[in-house]
Amino acid sequence: MFFGKQRNNKVIHTLVGDSTRIEGDLRFDGGCHIDGVVHGNVIAERDEEAFLSISEDGRVEGNVQVP
Repeated sequence: MFFGKQRNNKVIHTLVGDSTRIEGDLRFDGGCHIDGVVHGNVIAERDEEAFLSISEDGRVEGNVQVP
């Protein structure tokens, strides 16, 4: 994984790669970038400055809860 990758002056702590498929909820702090597929909810934990970015090929099939 590429922890600490800079994107628009924000740090990405969680990266879902393009060949990754997650079955179930994804919970994260800080920044999260999705290139792969998440079949479940994506939830930011306890972080009001959390952010989520999803690439053109990334996909979330569930609810998203990010401030």
